[in-house]
Amino acid sequence: MSNLQVDYLIRNAYVITMDENKNVFTRGYVAVSEDKIVAVGKEEDCQFSGRKEINATGKAVLPGLVNAHNHINQMLLRSSIDDSSNYEPNITGFMQKMVDIWSNATPDICYKIVRLHILDMVLGGVVAIHDQHFTNFPNSNIDGTLQAIQESQLHAFVSRCHLSAKSLPEQARENVPDVLKEVQRLKSIWDNDRLTITGSPINPTWVQTPEELIELREGIRSLNVPFDIDLSGASWKQTLMERKYTKGGAVKYCAELGILDKDVSGGKSFMLEPDEYDIWKETGMTACIVPLGRIRDELGPSTHHFLARNILPGLGNDGPMGTPQSSMWQVMRHTYIADIVRKKSEILQDYTEDHEIQITPEVLLEMATLGGRKHLFLDEQVAGIEKDNSADIIIVDIDNHRFYPHNNLRRIPTHLVFSTDVQDVESVMIKGQLVVENRKSTIWDYDEVKNEAEIATRELLKMAGYEPMLPTRRPGQTFNGWNYS
Repeated sequence: MSNLQVDYLIRNAYVITMDENKNVFTRGYVAVSEDKIVAVGKEEDCQFSGRKEINATGKAVLPGLVNAHNHINQMLLRSSIDDSSNYEPNITGFMQKMVDIWSNATPDICYKIVRLHILDMVLGGVVAIHDQHFTNFPNSNIDGTLQAIQESQLHAFVSRCHLSAKSLPEQARENVPDVLKEVQRLKSIWDNDRLTITGSPINPTWVQTPEELIELREGIRSLNVPFDIDLSGASWKQTLMERKYTKGGAVKYCAELGILDKDVSGGKSFMLEPDEYDIWKETGMTACIVPLGRIRDELGPSTHHFLARNILPGLGNDGPMGTPQSSMWQVMRHTYIADIVRKKSEILQDYTEDHEIQITPEVLLEMATLGGRKHLFLDEQVAGIEKDNSADIIIVDIDNHRFYPHNNLRRIPTHLVFSTDVQDVESVMIKGQLVVENRKSTIWDYDEVKNEAEIATRELLKMAGYEPMLPTRRPGQTFNGWNYS
C-alpha cells in the first residue's frame, strides 16, 4: 500500500458506479477527499489509506438516490386517506383545504414538519430532492422549508409555485410579477451550490391564462434557472376545451406556446397523447415518473415510451399525502409493477408500441439516480461514482436475509430493487460529508425531529379547525368497526 491518504476510504464493497461504462466492482473500493471522489476501482488495485476507513464487506455502495418529484410539506397529512372531509372532491376543494390549514402556519411550524419528511428520505438513501411549494399563504411558509433543506445538506431543486386559476380560492391566487419577485427574494437568501430555486405553474391548469404561462416562463428564463412544470392531469382535456385548443394534448399545447425546451424539468409526465412522446423528445425536456398516481389515473406510467426515445426519466413519490412512504426503493418497485399494468392495458386497446422495451433492475436503479439528477438539473459532477465527481454515496447492507440467496452475487442488483428498504441503508454521504452513519443522522436528533413534528402538526391542525376530520381512534371511540379504549 502507498502512502496516498484520503479522508474516507470505503473498502471491500460491491460498488455499482453508474459511470459512463456502467462498471460494477464486485469487490471494490471508493476513495474520497473533501467533497470529491478521488478514485474507484477493484480492491486489489487500491493504493490509498484513509483517515477514516470503512470496511464495507457485505455492503453495496452506489450513488445516492434522487426523489425527483415531491411536495415535502405534505408530511403534514401523511396517511390521511381515512380522514373525513367537508371539502369538494376536486381541485377547488383540495386547495380550499390547503388554504384553511396552511394560512395558520408559521415558518417554524413548516420547518418542523418538513424536517421530518427530509429525515425520512435521507435515512432511506436520498441525497437530492425536488419540491413544488404551492402553499404560499403566507409567503414566509416556504422559508421554513428552505431552512430545513439547507440544514440537511441535501441537493435540492425547489419551485416556488404560481397559481391563478379562478377555480382556486382567492387567497391562493397571485399575479406573475409578484411570484417572480418572491422567487428573486428566495434566491437572494437561500440559493447556494446545493440548492436551486425556480418558479413553476405546477400544472398549467392551475394558471388562468396561457399568457401567464408565457410570462412566467420568460421571467424564469431571465433569472437563468431551469423551469419546472407538470405536464399531467386528468383535468387537462377540460382545460384545453375551455381554451378552445383542439390540436392535441398538454405537451403539444405548451410546446406551441414556446414554454418547453431543454431547460425545462417536465414533472409527472403522464396522460400523454401517442404523438407527444416524440414532441417531448424534440423539446429536450427532462421527464419524471410518479408510479402510484399513474396506476390510478392511467393504469400505469408510460415508462417504456420514454425509454424507447432514449429519455431516462427520474422517479418521485409525489409527497406522503398520497403515498405515505417516502422510500425510493418502494418507488422503484411500484414503477416496475406499474409498467407491467400499463402494457397490459395497452394490449387490451390493441396498442403495443414500444412494448419491446424492458424495465430491468439496472434501468430502475439508473432512473432513481442518474435520471433524477438530470431531471433536477443538478451539477454535472453530481453523477456516478467516478473520479472527480461529487461524493454523493450510499452504503447498503446486503448481508441480511432479504438478500439471500444471491447465487454468488448474481442477483444483487435485482435484490437492491426488490428487497431493499430504508432499514438497509447504513450510511449516506453528501459531498463528502457523512449525514447518516450506522443508520443514524449526524445532522439532527432523531427523537427531537419526530416529536417536534408531532407537536407542530397537532398545533397546526387544531388552529385550522381540522381536528374533527381526524379518525376517531382515541380511547372511548369507534372507527371502522374497531373499539378503542
